[in-house]
Amino acid sequence: DEINEQRIRMEDIIGSSCGPCLKKTNRGALSSCRRIDEESEVDQATQKDISAYLHIYAYIKNEKSSMRRERTVRIIRFRSFDTYEENLKVAERWHHAIRINKASLKNETVEKQLLIFLNPKSGSGKGREMFHKQMAPVLKEADVPYELHVTAHHNFAREYVRKHNDLLSSYSGIVVGSGDGLFFEVLNGIMEREDWRAITRQLPLGIVPCGSGNGLARSIAYLYKEPYEPKPILYATLTCIA
Repeated sequence: DEINEQRIRMEDIIGSSCGPCLKKTNRGALSSCRRIDEESEVDQATQKDISAYLHIYAYIKNEKSSMRRERTVRIIRFRSFDTYEENLKVAERWHHAIRINKASLKNETVEKQLLIFLNPKSGSGKGREMFHKQMAPVLKEADVPYELHVTAHHNFAREYVRKHNDLLSSYSGIVVGSGDGLFFEVLNGIMEREDWRAITRQLPLGIVPCGSGNGLARSIAYLYKEPYEPKPILYATLTCIA
């Protein structure tokens, strides 16, 4: 006789995934359950589970402090039908609806990638580690495809952006994982192109603060009233996804 209602704003949801149940490993992490027809050692309880599950990933602003976001995962179980495949179709419709609502370019027939430039020497030489531990998991939750380029030398990003012929047709945006210097390279590479007007109007630019001087990233967070401290890389990645 009781109804427990939980409401999450679409603005706070970054993505979702659907499939079979997830179970905890010995380390407490989540891993996919093995398919019943592939593994004979799965316990009886798992064998009988024909449900499909939708995992919704959201980063919700703290009610007490609007300058923080907390990661929230909501799991919806679908079990109205007699087979896993039928239940999965329902979960996939929900997953697709969330993707459509989160998409900024709904008319594209082919999903474009984010172009990401990463300075491995930023953050006292921890730029690569910062990306794989803090940026990549959030991009995966948001189901955002990306093309990563680790800069090899000074003006690497500037030359790439200046010479790439299909910049607009290939990418949905450009994200810089570094301090302000690498962003400066990308912007100047764009301004050296003949089609710079079209690119500056149609191709969003973002920055994730992996450097020592991160004034631009902090200013963007302030402008959009988004948190910056104590997790600037996470919050900046969420802003770029949004």
